[in-house]
This record gives sequence, structure tokens and C-alpha cells, in this order.
Amino acid sequence: MQMHMDKFQDHLASANVIADGFKNETYLDFAEKILMNLLDMGIQKENGIISDSLDNRGMTFRGKALELFHYNAEARFCGALGQLIRAGRMAGYADRLYLSYEHLMNIIAYDFEPDLFTEFWVKELVFAYQGLEAINYPKINRDIWEKVTWRKYGFHYFENYTNGIAYAISSEACKISAGLGGDDNFFDAWAPVLFDKFNKKYGMYTEPGSPMTYDLVTKQQMLYAIRHGADGRHKEKALVLIETGAVSSLFMQSVTGQMPYGGRVNQFLSVDTMLACFFEMMSSVKIENLETKSAGVFKRAARNAVRSIEPWLNMEPYRHLRQGFKPELGHGIDCGGVYTAYSLLTSSILGSTYFESLRNTDTECIETPAESSGYIFVTDDDFHKVFAACGGYHLEVDTCADPTKDATGLGRLHKAGIMPETALSGPCAPEPTYSYALSEIEPIACAIGPAWLDNNNEIVSLAEVDRDMIKSRITIMNEESDSVAFSISYEIGDNVLEETYQLNKDGLLYNVKGKLPGLHIIVPLLKTDGMEKGIVSITEDGVLLDYRGAEFRVICERPELTGRLCANRNGIYEIVRIEDRMVRFSLN
Repeated sequence: MQMHMDKFQDHLASANVIADGFKNETYLDFAEKILMNLLDMGIQKENGIISDSLDNRGMTFRGKALELFHYNAEARFCGALGQLIRAGRMAGYADRLYLSYEHLMNIIAYDFEPDLFTEFWVKELVFAYQGLEAINYPKINRDIWEKVTWRKYGFHYFENYTNGIAYAISSEACKISAGLGGDDNFFDAWAPVLFDKFNKKYGMYTEPGSPMTYDLVTKQQMLYAIRHGADGRHKEKALVLIETGAVSSLFMQSVTGQMPYGGRVNQFLSVDTMLACFFEMMSSVKIENLETKSAGVFKRAARNAVRSIEPWLNMEPYRHLRQGFKPELGHGIDCGGVYTAYSLLTSSILGSTYFESLRNTDTECIETPAESSGYIFVTDDDFHKVFAACGGYHLEVDTCADPTKDATGLGRLHKAGIMPETALSGPCAPEPTYSYALSEIEPIACAIGPAWLDNNNEIVSLAEVDRDMIKSRITIMNEESDSVAFSISYEIGDNVLEETYQLNKDGLLYNVKGKLPGLHIIVPLLKTDGMEKGIVSITEDGVLLDYRGAEFRVICERPELTGRLCANRNGIYEIVRIEDRMVRFSLN
């Protein structure tokens, strides 16, 4: 733990104040845009239920045809609209808010079923109540909240002791904060169940599969609970874990402001808004502790996270994850990531982020680590990630990827000011559980990295090797402000591969060594994000991709456009084969 906390202190010693024109009201602007667009699409029905008119694929969850997601979407609708009304916007929609609010409250009070998992609803319904109360709405009834107890949360019926507990903790705290009941002992009773699943060194929550999103979700919900009424003998231990995890999140945040990829729900805009909410709260914690420079870093990081979603919100219609395919095509969506439900989640979190930002509104912004520092951050084996930043670049490597979501290898190369998918923002999974917009695209594992010939003279890549067959060792070679370098050694059966990464303001120099037959490098180059095409050309010094006003250069010898297509959540790519074993990548 101390090593990366010391690294953060080193960053604070040299980080500069940065001019930041972002306004707190922007959080509300984005939230309102999403909500108004959805209302114009007719998502709310006469009985208050929220539907998803853009999803026609008949997906199911626990045997119910999207029923659970309709309820979750309805709760998030209540939370988003309630917070906007409380903030002085959209008061003319109060009747529509009450319609959905009353419907869900009656279900919890009189028609409860454990598998509805109402712990994901209650905080949103508190927001709805607060919005209606703020305008003295005449129909609201406080008495019904007596029937909304934690014993109607689903997690304990099914012993589902994962991130749902964090939502239950924050829901109980919100009830306490709003004067709507809540169990004062709930935090002390259930927080220790989460503590046991934290990696103490880095403050990262290891839900099964260790998805990066749910590490963030759990930290964010726990801190939200503490900021809104949760208390007890475990509070200080929770705050230590959360602060440690918050510093980890800073080092993992891209220079573009984006959350790291890894596991389910990555590339969804809701994740970056949750990161912003978490960082706004951390900024307030630091202000209260008189650590003003730390507060400024978290404030800047929060704003960067929300800035990062703007290109997709500006599309028509807006997108709820980072690609340009029409929403009804469902590109990049897991079974639960439907358009309306996750859009409303984004809108609600933006509302919460606005109210958190008011607690530290005068904080002076300070550069984030990715904006100013040269560093390398290596997670523990549960998350199997390497992050590095230098000279405006940021990269992420997964050394043992979940084949249903990601692929092993260099899965991210970003540069400040350039659309994150231009080089690569996430790898292409070999067995994706998310959907493709185009049925003719077959799943192919791909990341930037090595490939070779197997015993049958067939090409096999590091990206597609079974994770159980891989052992890796990471060595940090250099970590200076203007240059960083590290190596990764992979043992694959009896074979050894070694990658070397050198990152500076000129880009990434990548080298691979090994005795495998036909060893070469593969690079996926973006063909389309669903809206705009990438134009690929062979040049004198390698390959050039021209995309959305930026250039991605692969400087190498003997590149070959293979015609093989692969896909991730961001778009569709063509695989380029490079016989050279040393390649330089640059973005401009």
C-alpha cells in the first residue's frame, strides 16, 4: 500500500495548478439532455413503467424477459428526474416522476419479491422523494417509507454477498440522511463482508472475475454511504480502504479521463460518471482534511472523467457506450446493458455528481498523474493489469484476460486530446458475451502483441492463449518524468516471450523477443466505429490510420493488411501483420 501512496505524494510535490473551465452545472446539462431525449422517445408508459423501445432482441435475465431491467430503469428514471427537479430543473415533469415513484413504492411496500433486488432501487427512490419534497408536491406520503426496510433487499435471501451489499449500504444511508428511516446499525453489520473481499494493498475490491467497474462501484457506493449517514465502528477502516483505492483509481485513469477497461460493463458512459462522482466525493474528503492539493487532483480527475463522455452524448441520438453504431443494433451490449436502463443510470449518477460537486466548488484544480507524471502502476494478480503514462500518452496491458470480456496483451493506447479508440481503447475478446452490430463478424481474439505459428503451422496469438496456460512476470526498467519502461515475460508451456515497452512524448516503442516459430506482431486498426470510418494506408515507414481528424502511425517494416476483421465494444478492426519485431506507435 505504501509504495503507491508514496508515488501519489511524489506527484503532489510536482503537480501544477491547471486552468479548468468546467462548470458544475455541466453535470446537470448532460443529465437533462439524456433524460429529455429518452422522454421524447416515449419511454414512460401510462402506468409509470419504463420500457426500452430500442431493444427488440428478447433478452432474458433469471427467466424474466427484461422485467428486472425495466424495474431498474424505472428506479433510475426516478433518481435522475428527482435530482434534476431538486436542482431546480424540469419541475414541470413532477407528475410523471410521481407516477413512476408511486408504482415502485407500492411494489416494495405491498408486492415485494426477493429477486427484484430492491437494494438497487431505494437510493433512487429517495432522490425522487427529495425532488418532489423540494417543490412541495402535494401527493407524496412519508408514511409508506415505514414499509421500505432492508429486509426487502434481495442480497441476503440469495446470499449474493457481492457489490449488491454496497448498494444496500448506500440505500440505507440515503434513507437516514433524508429522514426516511434506515437502520443505524446496517453499515456496521454488513461493511465487514465487503472488507474481506478487498485487496488491502491497493484498496481494490475483488468481486468474482475482478471487473474494473465493480471495484469502482463498491468503493463509490461505500463512500457515498459514509457521506450520507452511514456511521459506526467500521467507518474509519472503510475510509482507509476507500482512500487507498481512490489513489489506485487515479493511477488507472487514462489521460483522456476514461476508466480502465477490464471485465463487464467497460466502455459504458455510466462507468465514467460513477468515477466522477467518486472523485468529487474524494475531493470533499480531502478538503475537510485540509489536504487542498490532493482535493484539487481529485476535482480535476472528476471533471476529466465526465468530459470524456461528451463526444458520445453529442451524437444523434446520443450513445450510452463508446461507439457510433445505431443504438437499436445493440453493439457491445451485455445482457444487462440495454440502452434505456444504462442511459438512465448515467443521468442519475450525473445528478448525484452535481450535488457532490457543490461541497468543493471553489477547489483549485491540480494536474492528475496521467497529465503530468511519468509512472508505471502494476495491480495485484487478481486484476492482472499494468498501467503506464508519460508525455501525454497512457497505456494499459492485461496479462491474464477474461476471454469473455477482454484479451491478453496491450489493449489500450491513448493520447490526450485524441478519441480514445483511435489506436485501441480495449481488446477484442475471443469469447465475448457482448453482442456485435454486424452478424457477419466472427469473434477473434486480438490486442496489440505477438503472434506465431503453432505445430500445425496455424497462426496463434498471445491474445487467444488460454489464461490458465500463461504465467507472467513484470519488471520495471525505468520510471522517470519524461520516460518510462517496463518488460513483461510470459511463460506459455515450455516457451518464453518477452515484451518491452518504452513510453515517452514521441509515443510507444514496443519490442518482442522469443524463439517461437514465425514470431511477429499483430495490430488491430479501426475500420469503423459504426458512424465514421478509419482510412488505412501503407506508407514508406509503416502503416497510417486516419480517423476523426487524428493520425495513428505504426512505424515498422513489412506490414501486411490481412483482411481479417475483429471487433470490440468500440468498433470493427482489421488485423495488420508486422514481420518486424520492434514497432513504434504514435498518435497525432
